Amino acid sequence: MPRVAAALGLGGALVGATRHDAAAVKWVMCPVISCASGKCVVCNVNDNGCICWRGGCAIPGIAGGGEARTAEGGAVHLSLIATRSEDTERAGAFFVNGQVRWVDQAWEGVGLTLESTMLVSYEPMADIEGGREATGWLRTDQRDGDFPFVLRAVHAGSPGSGQDTVALWVGDAVEDIVAEALREGLEPSGFRYHTEGPLVSGDLQLLNFSLPNWAEGPTIPTS
Repeated sequence: MPRVAAALGLGGALVGATRHDAAAVKWVMCPVISCASGKCVVCNVNDNGCICWRGGCAIPGIAGGGEARTAEGGAVHLSLIATRSEDTERAGAFFVNGQVRWVDQAWEGVGLTLESTMLVSYEPMADIEGGREATGWLRTDQRDGDFPFVLRAVHAGSPGSGQDTVALWVGDAVEDIVAEALREGLEPSGFRYHTEGPLVSGDLQLLNFSLPNWAEGPTIPTS
């Protein structure tokens, strides 16, 4: 990728010039582009026009994992990453990305592995500092099909402190915690899973992920 020549704040516009020879000057107006962080308009002016990039945008998220101890004394293993970025074209909408993997080796004596296929939402939990909730769909090695899930993770302490907690509801168990209005779209699956507990090893961290620069659009020809 070419190095940027100039950067503007949110709502700004860049006017640049490139000189081919002493008699010819091309003026280029870069479009106004923004992202949720408000620090994102970066443009490079070259002989072909203006290429605008998005860089320096911080995407909030959660990452980590480890071993959680359940109330029954069992152990589950979790790995998690989830992020969201605001959709600047739709108010209140977000792009959500991530992956959840959950392994309960003691489940019904045969073990259970759960892996997400899609994250639908990721957001802070109301009134719980450090709490985050992710929802979506996952698959398991013990049943056919995709199942809805709700994962709640709370970052509350340092690694190994036992203060970080996780909780997972899958399949029909989701009905226990989702709002009544949302249950109308859930079909009974015949599969129910729920467990929760503190992380006894590993850690959860709330992070701001920095995106690398990437092309926001095609080159805009000079005129």
